[in-house]
Amino acid sequence: MEKIVKNIPSAITLLNLASGFMAILVADYFWSTMILLAALIFDVLDGMLARALHAQSALGLQLDSLADLVSFGVAPAYLYYLLAPSEEWWIRYIPSILIVLASGLRLAKFNLLPSSKDFKGLPTPANAFYYMGLFLCVYTNNQWISELFANKVVYMLSPVILGYMMHSRLKMFSLKSLIKPWYKNIYHITLFVFFVAMVIIDQFSAFVMIIPLYIVLSMLYTLYHRIHG
Repeated sequence: MEKIVKNIPSAITLLNLASGFMAILVADYFWSTMILLAALIFDVLDGMLARALHAQSALGLQLDSLADLVSFGVAPAYLYYLLAPSEEWWIRYIPSILIVLASGLRLAKFNLLPSSKDFKGLPTPANAFYYMGLFLCVYTNNQWISELFANKVVYMLSPVILGYMMHSRLKMFSLKSLIKPWYKNIYHITLFVFFVAMVIIDQFSAFVMIIPLYIVLSMLYTLYHRIHG
C-alpha cells in the first residue's frame, strides 16, 4: 500500500505528459488549450502531493521535467506553428523551434538550481500560459490580439523575448513567496486584481496580458529586494 501511495505523484505527472501529447493530437485552439490547462493543474497537483505524501524522488523530478517539456514546450510550440502568418519557412519554423529549445534548456537548468521561494527567470508553465491565452484569443476572434500576431515581426519577436526572459536572472515572485499578513503581498495582489479586471473587460486577452505584467512586477520585486536586502 505504501508503494502505491508513493507512486501517486508520478501517476499525476504522467497525466500531465499525456495531456500535453493529447493537446498536440487534437490541434484545436480551444480544446488543446483546455487540455493544456488541465496539464497545468496536474503539474501543480503532483508537486503538492509529493510534498504532502513525502514521496519526492529523483525519478519524480526528472519525469516532471519531461512532462513539462511536452505540455508547456512542445505542445504550445506546435500550436504556435499552426498560427504562423506566413508560408515562408523561417517564419513558420524558427519561432516554434525557439519555444521548444528555450523550454528544454530552462527545465534542465531548473533541475540544477537549489530550492527557493522565488523563480529565477520566467517559469516554463508561465511561458506556456501566455501562448494558451493567445490561442483562446484567436479562437474567439479577439480582433486586436489576432491582428497583432498577424504581424510577422510580432510573431517572430514574441518567442525571442519570452525565451530571453526564461533564462534571465530576474527574481520572479511565486506562491511560495507569499507572506503574512496577506495585505503585504502587494505584487501578488496587484497581479490578481489586474487579471480579474482584464477578464471582466476583455475576457481571454487577460491570459496574454498577465504574463508581461508579471514580468514588469517581478522587475519591481527584484529591485525592491536588491535595495532592502
